[in-house]
Amino acid sequence: MTVVVSAVTSVDAATKALIDSALAGLSVQRGGPGLLRDLKSLLKTDDVEVLVDTLVERGGLRGAFADGLIQGIMAIEPDSERTILAIYVAPAWRRRGVASAMIASLGQGAGAPVDAWALPGDRAMKSLYEKMGWRARRLTMSAE
Repeated sequence: MTVVVSAVTSVDAATKALIDSALAGLSVQRGGPGLLRDLKSLLKTDDVEVLVDTLVERGGLRGAFADGLIQGIMAIEPDSERTILAIYVAPAWRRRGVASAMIASLGQGAGAPVDAWALPGDRAMKSLYEKMGWRARRLTMSAE
């Protein structure tokens, strides 16, 4: 299986469905609503569609394609690309290297990401980052 990662330049029906699944999962995951709130704050919008459009326009949304279809999405900090904001892989494609391919596509060295967000209790995401050689270095607490 080959995974091809590229910038999302427009949101078609398949991409929108994947984004909707990611948002639905985020809304019930511990810390998910806070992450969405932080993303909206970062991109200065309260509207999810505007948030997605802003990510696309500013080069901050990447798609992972396998078998000719989008199977994963990754939001990165627009403009600087120094922080991975979120990763979502379609359930049928998890544990098949899709998320690893998305992270690896960003490269290593001077221009590569140095930070990534992970939700509390999301052991799979934390394990993926650790497998790629990353270490937890900060925990953000919030009263909300």
